[in-house]
Amino acid sequence: SDVCSSDLFFGCCCFFPLTTAFFPLCLLFPSTAMAVDKAKFVELLAALQSKDNEVRKKAETMYEQAKQTDPENTMVGFVTVIGSSSILEATRIQAAVLLRRQVAKGPDKDFTFPKVSPNAQKQMASELLRLFQSEQIPKLQVKIGEVIACLADYVCNEEDPRGSLAPGTCGWPALLP
Repeated sequence: SDVCSSDLFFGCCCFFPLTTAFFPLCLLFPSTAMAVDKAKFVELLAALQSKDNEVRKKAETMYEQAKQTDPENTMVGFVTVIGSSSILEATRIQAAVLLRRQVAKGPDKDFTFPKVSPNAQKQMASELLRLFQSEQIPKLQVKIGEVIACLADYVCNEEDPRGSLAPGTCGWPALLP
C-alpha cells in the first residue's frame, strides 16, 4: 500500500482524561503563539495506544478535533516529539506515522498541511530534514524519511497550486535543488 495513505477513523468528543481529571481540548493544544507542551503530546500518543477502548476512543476524538482546529500546533507537537531523544522510540515512531498522515495528500480530514501557515510549513520541512540527517535510530529515521517523501510528493506536485514551500514556485529547494 502507498506509504502516504491514511487508514485511521476518529470519532467526535472534545475531552480527554489526563491522569484523574478531564481537560478540554484547548488546554492540550494551546494557540500556536504558545509553546508546545511535549508532555501533553506524549500523553496523547500513549492514550492513542491504550488497550482501554474508552481511553483510546477519547484520545482519537481529541486528536481528530485538534487536527482540524489547530493543525499547525498538532504538527509542531509531533515534530517536537520526533526530535526528542529522551522520549521512547515507539512513541516517536507513532508521532512520525501520525505526522505523515497530516502531510500526505488524501482525505481532507487527514491532510492538514495546507492549513498551516507558510512560515510554519517551511520550518517544519527544514526541521524534518535536520531530524532525518541526525537521527541515530534506523527505524525512526525510516519513518522520518516517509514523512519527508509524502511531503515532497505534495510540495513538488506541479498540478496542485497549494503545494509550495517557496511562494510562486513548485518544489522543495532544500531537498531537491
